[in-house]
Amino acid sequence: MADSAELLEIDGSVLEGGGQILRNAIALASLLGRPVQICRIRAGRDKPGLKAQHNAGIQLLLQIVKADCCGCQRDSQTVTFRPPPAGAGSVSAIAGGDYSEDIGTAGSVCLLVQAALPVLAFADSPSLLSLRGGTNVDFAPPAEHFTGTLAPLLESTLGLRFRLSLARRGFYPRGGGQLALEVTPAPRGAPLAPIRLLDPGQLVRVTGVAHACGAIPARVAQQMASAARQLLLTALGSNTDPTAFSVDIVVDKSSQSVGNGCGISLTAHSSTGCLLGANAIGRRGVPAHDVAAEAVNQLLADVKRGVCIDVHTQDQLVIFMALAEGESAIRVGPLTLHTRTAVHVAEMLTGVKFSVSEDTTKPGKTDGDGEGNCVLSCRGLGLKRD
Repeated sequence: MADSAELLEIDGSVLEGGGQILRNAIALASLLGRPVQICRIRAGRDKPGLKAQHNAGIQLLLQIVKADCCGCQRDSQTVTFRPPPAGAGSVSAIAGGDYSEDIGTAGSVCLLVQAALPVLAFADSPSLLSLRGGTNVDFAPPAEHFTGTLAPLLESTLGLRFRLSLARRGFYPRGGGQLALEVTPAPRGAPLAPIRLLDPGQLVRVTGVAHACGAIPARVAQQMASAARQLLLTALGSNTDPTAFSVDIVVDKSSQSVGNGCGISLTAHSSTGCLLGANAIGRRGVPAHDVAAEAVNQLLADVKRGVCIDVHTQDQLVIFMALAEGESAIRVGPLTLHTRTAVHVAEMLTGVKFSVSEDTTKPGKTDGDGEGNCVLSCRGLGLKRD
């Protein structure tokens, strides 16, 4: 790992070129005590620079790590983030506690979780995040993806513990959703265990949640759930046990949501403990059946590909792989642009080197742009809290 006192400059326009670079950079900087300057933030977007969602992520981490920051205001394209220094091989001092942040728009609260979660995993005590914003919005994983897929994966592999409660869903354009997340950190002196997910096993069940909120009729959620179940049974064969596919129906009343919205989230469970997630958000004029089909088709594509991590979760594991002890390895499809961006930032800040190798059980191209599966691996830092 490079000298933690040296300011590291990061180009925020490379690869995916969005908020992910900022989130991952300040999270790793917070843990490693490494000052960073992110420039050209979202430079390739129609409206470049920080928006409310990105600024809220910075403000949340400023609360947690007591860092100094310059440039953290709306539309800024350069942010300098200076956290307290950390000792060799250990994290900067991170206090557990209660933290809250209100995005003020429909910006995704789940993207705030992405920024804060790796940091709170090394806090000195449990933490409670109280977040307000969009919970089910475009271009971000919904809250159900965290509860159904990501959180169980992190719990089973890293040994962390989470409890998420969704008090109110918030939709575009108003936001206003309320999410609370309790995080129990890694034990003192114990590094995170490596993530090793290489055997996809056999599909044993599919679970999920369909929701219809505000003025959306309850029957829309029921139609999405019924369509998803039937599509799964049809695709996987007439001999499939119908009880293997359960889709829980959630219908929120107007008092339980801000705005109107609907959608469905699915999780495939394998015999080896792998979890694959897929989500779809309803849109005006799109039949409930088609919304369900979008999520089912995403899920089946990953199931048939024989991967251990779905296309939307790939990038979210990279930061934990870099921080964990020992050799982490995950079997995935072609690397997404978000995943390659996460790898780029992790390598810059930690010095950890990732490798992409051909999946010998199903050979294919390994450059991240081909059609074949691959194994993404690294030997992590083994970071721990003294």
